[in-house]
Amino acid sequence: MQKDTIILKDNARIGIINRGEAALRFIRAVREYNSFHGTEMQTVAFYIEAEENAPFVKMADDVLLLSDLSGYPGKQKSPYLDHELMIQGIDKKNCDAIWVGWGFVSEDAPFAKEIEKKGIAFMGPSSKSMALLGDKIQAKELADQADVPILPWSKRAVKDLEDARKISLEIGYPVIVKASNAGGGRGIRFVRTAEELAVQFKSAREETIRITGNDIVFIEALVERGRHLEVQTLADMYGMVNTFGVRDCSAQRKNQKIIEETPPAGLPEEMLIEMQEAAKRLILAADYAGAGTVEYLYDLNRKEYYFMEVNTRLQVEHPITETLYGVDLVKGQIDVARGKKVDLSDRKSFGAVIEVRLNAEDPDRDFSPAPGKVILFKAPAGPGIRVDSGIEQGSTIPSEFDSMVAKIIAHAPSRAEALARLEQALQALKINIHNGTTNRAFLLELLNHEAIKKGGIHTGFVEELLKTRQVLQQEDKTRAALLAGAVEMYSKQFGTDYLNFEEEISRIGHPRTMLSATGYEISLTSAGNNYKFQVRDMGGDNYHIRFEDKDLICRYKKGEQESLLILDNKRYNILMVNRADMLQCEVDGYPVMLESDSGGYVKSPSPAIVLSINTKLGQKVKKGDILIVLEAMKMEMLVESPGDGIVSEICISQGAQITAGQPLVMLDLKDQEEEVETTGQDVVSFDKIQVEGEDKWKYLLRKLNAVFLGFDYGSSSLKAFRQLLDFTKANAEYKTRLVPELIRIMDSYTVVEQLFTNKELLTNSFARPMSYQELLTHYFLREKDRKKGLPQDFLDDLKSCTDFYHKEDADKKIRSKALYHIYQSHGRLNKKHDILKQILFAMEDLPVFQEIHTKLSAVIGRIVALTQTIDPATADAALYARYKIIDAITVAKIKKKTMKNTAAWVWK
Repeated sequence: MQKDTIILKDNARIGIINRGEAALRFIRAVREYNSFHGTEMQTVAFYIEAEENAPFVKMADDVLLLSDLSGYPGKQKSPYLDHELMIQGIDKKNCDAIWVGWGFVSEDAPFAKEIEKKGIAFMGPSSKSMALLGDKIQAKELADQADVPILPWSKRAVKDLEDARKISLEIGYPVIVKASNAGGGRGIRFVRTAEELAVQFKSAREETIRITGNDIVFIEALVERGRHLEVQTLADMYGMVNTFGVRDCSAQRKNQKIIEETPPAGLPEEMLIEMQEAAKRLILAADYAGAGTVEYLYDLNRKEYYFMEVNTRLQVEHPITETLYGVDLVKGQIDVARGKKVDLSDRKSFGAVIEVRLNAEDPDRDFSPAPGKVILFKAPAGPGIRVDSGIEQGSTIPSEFDSMVAKIIAHAPSRAEALARLEQALQALKINIHNGTTNRAFLLELLNHEAIKKGGIHTGFVEELLKTRQVLQQEDKTRAALLAGAVEMYSKQFGTDYLNFEEEISRIGHPRTMLSATGYEISLTSAGNNYKFQVRDMGGDNYHIRFEDKDLICRYKKGEQESLLILDNKRYNILMVNRADMLQCEVDGYPVMLESDSGGYVKSPSPAIVLSINTKLGQKVKKGDILIVLEAMKMEMLVESPGDGIVSEICISQGAQITAGQPLVMLDLKDQEEEVETTGQDVVSFDKIQVEGEDKWKYLLRKLNAVFLGFDYGSSSLKAFRQLLDFTKANAEYKTRLVPELIRIMDSYTVVEQLFTNKELLTNSFARPMSYQELLTHYFLREKDRKKGLPQDFLDDLKSCTDFYHKEDADKKIRSKALYHIYQSHGRLNKKHDILKQILFAMEDLPVFQEIHTKLSAVIGRIVALTQTIDPATADAALYARYKIIDAITVAKIKKKTMKNTAAWVWK
């Protein structure tokens, strides 16, 4: 055992100098360890205010809000990097041990030394080992002594530019300038020619000073095409060094890993064993205890591996090694810290494991960070899938820290199967970050790239790919996104109309005016191409969409977070993510960016009063400027400019009462629009979608039903019925199905209009007789117990009507929307009468079987009762139809029977 080692106690209070997924990983390991070994270790999480409700804070045994410390926020950019602040927290919480995980102070030898001086157990290597291996120059010297292959290098720190020139010539270009004590790909510059050296050397030194506080750099030969390989080690205090295969972390962007896997593809087993043996020699030479990683660079040209550095900590990607070998490296750290012998040489690998890093960043905007509040998070599951994450639904991804959201790991018997599992897991993942996004689509793109599938890419592969990358849109998913986006925009516009309807019902008991409800024209832009749709809601989650001269039909089942689009007999899972300036529609995980065209109008979000107008005609405004201040529900609402532009029209005046969706200001955004770069992608075609056969039959029926049930209809309401007749004439198999559907449509007319008769009822709940329309208003306005105290006759008639719209147990939102459509239907009384007459005339020539005579007669009777005073022509048409279809046949039968009886009497 190493001298002066501080052993972790069985009841230790362990301060976690980390956050997020790392902290959560440790807390879970300690809980499991306590349960298995009977220890009583406690975890103490240090956190900032923005993460008060983060999972790691909620799961820890004790917590410390860092802003409660007198030294907060400290002298460093991040509080977790501030030695004095962390030690103040450790003392305040009486911690006798700390765990640092990865990042922050995990490789900070001076901090480890301060902890050791205080007699606190540092759950990692000694400060001496950390300093030795953390210094890349000393580590190279040690590797050379331990017979670990190394690249030609300066063999010391570089003094100045002249020294750098001399060394670079000796090594031979290309070379790489590296910081001695920095990690994470920082303080590194590539130098391919002598002319580049001065600029790159200066840049590397300046970054090194910013990161480490010193200017110590060295130079080594640059491997132009290399693979980043690493060996996971776990060494105890007695000289036992466990190794667990080799990881391949070559898929990188700007030295940040994206995909990691183990074992590496295409390398001989003998070499992998040799790399592990070399790692053991180096770890032993450094007198190292704890988890660590020995990193190598494999030269694809020379087919040789060379030592790079040692990460004196647990790596972010450690889960793939754990999964492959069935070990728990965090619990291994605990064992080492407790002074136990750790021999895991019996652990064997199985299959292949691949991991991707899901980050809150936007690949389409140069991978800029895109954090925010997590509105939805459902991790994938299934055989061989593991997800390590520090977030949950409702969490906030702070902008202060790195952008990693989760590590998604797939394990399978073969590499190809692991890739397939990982792809499916990424597609199954559900995540919605308010005003943010993730790199999921880019990860899927990489996983489907032939080079990734084959394996063995070099470290510059992703950077080269990004330079020449052409993102080809998946036409079927883009098509689905456009239609889903059109329906979503429809719902948004309908919402404003519904708000106005609801307000009028609340204020005056009935809607003053009803819109024509012919649908909405929706304009969307995707990949530089504009699409104009006419969207109509046909009820039952069915939508008819007109694009150019094409009729499209789809079903869109909207959920609280996720929705389902059914188009051309295919199902698409839809997740709408509202970005700051556009709508991101994810179709089965594939993101499509959509922008809507408001025509330049900024509209009111709700019914309100205009408190003040903060702009004037001709004024130049910028995105985010306050244009109008409204008052709604006793609250002020600030209406901001959606972009840069010029105010070309002010549509309201101060003090005016306005409705939801009413235009407030018009902006000229043309200059801004002209700056938008087009992607050059082709316009998505909708030609392959056909509406025929059974789909055509249902399509035509919905068009006719929409008129009677108050949904959206076309400009000619009679045309819908004629189209249906023409279809049945051309398709004889539908002729017998037509009459029952027409009876159902006529029935829907009677149950709706029954609610708008002058019939009055007297009940104990009201002081005077109430009309059906008044009762309907009472029912609509009630939040709870809607049926309480209402007459049973009215409730029975209401149910007969609402059965056409929803089930008995439908929620308030669905019931209220049904009432809106009932009012819409009543507003089309004249149109319905025109179609009713045509239906009744047509029924005379259609096959009406005797078994439905009773039902038809009852429906016609109700039509006569409802129309005889308001539209006698419809009543006459109904009476005549009943006579021709039912009564004439009945009379003929009676006459025939009478004649038969008379003839029998005569012959007697």
